[in-house]
Amino acid sequence: MANKKARTLAGLVFLALLIFWSAFIFARSAKTAEESSEESAIIITLLAAIFNDEFENLTPEKKHEYIEGLQFFVRKFAHFAAYAMMGALGAASAHFFGLHKLSALVYAVIFAGSDEIHQYFVPGRSCELRDFFIDTAGALFGIMAVASLCALVKAAERYRHKKRIRRG
Repeated sequence: MANKKARTLAGLVFLALLIFWSAFIFARSAKTAEESSEESAIIITLLAAIFNDEFENLTPEKKHEYIEGLQFFVRKFAHFAAYAMMGALGAASAHFFGLHKLSALVYAVIFAGSDEIHQYFVPGRSCELRDFFIDTAGALFGIMAVASLCALVKAAERYRHKKRIRRG
């Protein structure tokens, strides 16, 4: 009984994190194109300052060019990473509630589709099929990561169980 309660509690924790993460993604999508670009530029600037020794020596114009050149890739990676987290949280929730982990993919696909439609109505943003596919790929990646982790844990448990039987 205690094991079932622990699984339910873990499932509820992951479900709460999934709901929080979904709200976070929705809030990011509600930002105008200008606000979103500014956030991306801040992240690129921080990463450039850490990983590119020459960045601080660039003129303001060259810094702007540098940032503009990376905007597309950073934004697409953000889509992938955000939905990878969503997929992982969804798969973990599904695991602890005894559902198939691909139910997390159904959730992520529906959310990604509705999120792209939502962006259509945000000033300067658009509904992009490419982003939908990037989101879906990210979710699938997160789900596969959790499924792999679950399989490793299960294999380790079987190994420990067999080892106890041999000793016992």
